[in-house]
Amino acid sequence: MSLPSLYHPSFEHDACGIGCIAHLDGKPTHGLIEDALRMLINMEHRGATGADPDTGDGAGILLQLCDPYFQDIAKEVGLELPEKGTYGVGMTFLPKDERLKRRCKSHILACCKELKFELIGYRKVPTRGRHAGIGITARNSEPAIEQVFVKSKEKLGSEVLERKLYVLRKRIALTLDEECQKDFHFASFSSQTIIYKGQLTTEQLKFFYSDLLDSRFKSAIGVVHSRFSTNTVPSWAMAQPFRYLAHNG
Repeated sequence: MSLPSLYHPSFEHDACGIGCIAHLDGKPTHGLIEDALRMLINMEHRGATGADPDTGDGAGILLQLCDPYFQDIAKEVGLELPEKGTYGVGMTFLPKDERLKRRCKSHILACCKELKFELIGYRKVPTRGRHAGIGITARNSEPAIEQVFVKSKEKLGSEVLERKLYVLRKRIALTLDEECQKDFHFASFSSQTIIYKGQLTTEQLKFFYSDLLDSRFKSAIGVVHSRFSTNTVPSWAMAQPFRYLAHNG
């Protein structure tokens, strides 16, 4: 005798949304970023919020690293980047506590030296916080967000550099002391792509990060994620959990 099934179609529900848009000719434009963000907003129903309706489970976007744009913004904060394809950018979530932030940065520098990277410097990522409409829950856990720029002291091809940046990211994150690890995270660390993400709703993302509204920022690809937190508590680190290209985390 077969047992009755616990399954019923009414139990089915949507969760997490992923989208990708690309120019087949490989030409980067700011319009593609706008289209990707519009696609993300149209997947708001695939995300979720908790008791605070202005705090999303998470939203993010992966874009190409636009060399002309990053050359410009680095100069604005007094940094000089080497030529395209020879440097990496780490999108870094740091503790807001200045003591812990200094310890994190000291550890990053030590790991860079160990793996033969030169640390060029940091740029504080311009964000709009409550002016982007983000909820109090997201604001209370919002990290200090900075971009770290590094270059290899060795002459490396693009694939080898990308692998070494992966090793550097893992080395930094896994050897950081326990007190700092709690509020530390790399959203991305690459010479080719960058991720902007947060504990946000899909519509808040582009207003939170001023970079995404800058017409100088161009990309030929955009991969977006609207998160529905099914088995983990929402957090800034858990948004857009892309560690290869994309997965429905």
